[in-house]
Amino acid sequence: MREPSRLSVAFAAALLVAAGGLGAEPPLTNGDVVAMVNAGLGTATIVAKIKASATEFQLDTSSLAMLTQQGVPDHVIRAMIERQSPTRSGAETQAWPRDNARRVWGDMVRVVDRCRARGELMLFDDGVQFVPVTSSTACTDANQQFALLWDQVGTICFKYVVLDEATVGVLQIQSRGGASYNLRAPQAVMQSADKEFKFQQRRLNYRCN
Repeated sequence: MREPSRLSVAFAAALLVAAGGLGAEPPLTNGDVVAMVNAGLGTATIVAKIKASATEFQLDTSSLAMLTQQGVPDHVIRAMIERQSPTRSGAETQAWPRDNARRVWGDMVRVVDRCRARGELMLFDDGVQFVPVTSSTACTDANQQFALLWDQVGTICFKYVVLDEATVGVLQIQSRGGASYNLRAPQAVMQSADKEFKFQQRRLNYRCN
């Protein structure tokens, strides 16, 4: 029988290596990060690994406290939080961890035609999210929640109108993709949100038509 050439052997070996690489590496967990820290890997190396990997981190308050107690540097924990943030393709449908919100405003009402969904508006380092708590029976949209990364936001508009002899704050967020989100809240609540948004995100367009 004819022996395989060196070229064919090398080609077969390359195929085996490539096939081995097709198996997806398991997502990084809190335990993996702690193990890398305990192994003495540098912070920059660990952060690079986090950014390049799929992740399944636990980032509730108690888990974050545990990471600190186990010696994980704050810079690494911030990288974990940023990596766990929603992907850009699915940002509008995923819930973001409430514990990571910079500010939370309740008593917000999202208005969609006859639908009124009451919930919370949350401001994050990465973007903004509204999560409904209650919805009226007029709601035909089963999911009134939205989440937008800052680079997905086109314009934000705060204005104040008189409804039923009371001043109400109105917030309209227009995404770069053309979606529009309208929220109402008592004047004091909306003024607080207005001030915080403009302080944290000065570069955004706050034009009201």
